[in-house]
Amino acid sequence: MCEVLSLTGNHCINPVHRTPENADEVSIEECPLLMPHRSQVVLISTCNCGRQQSTREDPFILKAANYDFYLRVSADCCGVLERINFPAFEPSVADQDRAATEEHEEQPVELEPRSRSRAKSLSHSDSSSRSATPLSESDFSSQTPVTSEDDSDSESTDREDSDKSISLSEAQTQQTDDPDDDDVAKASLVPSSTECLPGMLHSLSPAGLLPSYSSWSLVCLGPSSLYSHNIGIQDQPGFVAGTNFLLPWDVAVKIDKDRWPSLWEGKRAQTWKGKKNGKGDGMQFTVKVFIGVEYECLHGHRFMCSAPERMLRTTSTGLVKDNANKIANSHMPLYFPCLCRSVKPQVAQLMRLHIVTPKAPVHVTLNPRVQPGHSAPIFFPGNKEPVKLSQSAYWVLRLPFVYEGDTGPYLPPKDGVPIEAARLLSGCYGIVEQTPIR
Repeated sequence: MCEVLSLTGNHCINPVHRTPENADEVSIEECPLLMPHRSQVVLISTCNCGRQQSTREDPFILKAANYDFYLRVSADCCGVLERINFPAFEPSVADQDRAATEEHEEQPVELEPRSRSRAKSLSHSDSSSRSATPLSESDFSSQTPVTSEDDSDSESTDREDSDKSISLSEAQTQQTDDPDDDDVAKASLVPSSTECLPGMLHSLSPAGLLPSYSSWSLVCLGPSSLYSHNIGIQDQPGFVAGTNFLLPWDVAVKIDKDRWPSLWEGKRAQTWKGKKNGKGDGMQFTVKVFIGVEYECLHGHRFMCSAPERMLRTTSTGLVKDNANKIANSHMPLYFPCLCRSVKPQVAQLMRLHIVTPKAPVHVTLNPRVQPGHSAPIFFPGNKEPVKLSQSAYWVLRLPFVYEGDTGPYLPPKDGVPIEAARLLSGCYGIVEQTPIR
């Protein structure tokens, strides 16, 4: 048997064979069979924006895992939405002209590290629409567990919760407190136009190289009115009942009087709550941001967490009492136990961040950084500065499905036990004042 591992930790069930990626390296006499890898495991994943689910085959190639699937399902869903594109390799004009005149095809970019077997991208699986009705715990059926491996070393990362609103200065500085930012900055220099990065961008990547595609996605679903805190998320399938809510994050913002004279002329939004400070040189407002940290298992079950160690739950009357202080100011685990009823416990992976921005002269910023295991490099989208989100809008950041470094992929934890060292680093969210339009 072939037994090459997929990017989720499952063995290929085909006989020993060649793939189109290594067909030129292995002779037909040595290995006559030519076929793609296949694990016989079918997964259910959700599109970039979260509004559509589809089946997919177990990926053996990084591009199939983090890009091809989402590109395919976006054609019928989020492909028309406003988006912020993350940096990717763009060849120079001279290289493009040279490539157009070449008679032979260029060799494809190798997406797999040399330390593991190359694999063929999987054929597209048939899309299957899923009901948008939240799932109850009784809806979780027994399914074949996925075999996986992980690094069992862990470290405690959670911060103490604070029930107080954070100030604008705190929100601006919390994204730069981590010493690992220096490593991230080194990999975010002026990008090359002649050479691309064969894999994902992380803190140990060669400086100046960008991947040929982005493994991340940031789309805007529409205006902030799409989300109602009374009923939660209604148009997205797969959510466990009672977990389809975002959490409020109250941020105290001081607005400069000279920069925003209109606020002192009675033209500010009636939804703001503000008061002049003691010095009389500005006004402090409390703006409300809604944040959701979404986890998704390989069977398509989705849920939000209200803290690093707790799944979000509504009260018996359907109310949400939690706020977003813990999820906004703490390291959030990359994996969390799912409610799947199967032979072995299953874990869900952090796949999306939901952000509903306020109607105020401020920008919510995103600076996601993920460490998928103990001593692993830090993965990030490639933006040099935190991304500014537009006001009064519903944004969704989709994280990579697979994290792969120079030594191979970081596999999901086995036996349903999350790895504490695998985490979304704190400092992901911030607030900056909008530049006034004169």
